[in-house]
Amino acid sequence: MKIKIEKNIPLLPSGTGRRNRKYELSELKVMKVGDSFFIKGKKEGLAFANAFRIYLKREQLDWQIVQRNIQGGVRIYRIKNLQ
Repeated sequence: MKIKIEKNIPLLPSGTGRRNRKYELSELKVMKVGDSFFIKGKKEGLAFANAFRIYLKREQLDWQIVQRNIQGGVRIYRIKNLQ
C-alpha cells in the first residue's frame, strides 16, 4: 500500500471523530443482571459487544457481559458484577 504524504493539512482538535459514535451505549446503563438484547447480524453484533466492553471499562462500570451467536445475530447478556 502506497502512502501519500500531504502538506498543510490543519490539525484537528483532540477527540474529533468520537463525538459521532455509531452506538448510543449510555442507554444501556439501565440493564440489570440477567437482562439481554439482540443485535441483528453476526459481524455487527460482535462489533457492538466489543464497543460495549470498551464503554464499560471507560465508564468504570463493574459489569460482566457475554455474547452468544444465535440465528440471525448476537445476543448480549449482562451476567454479573465483577466485584
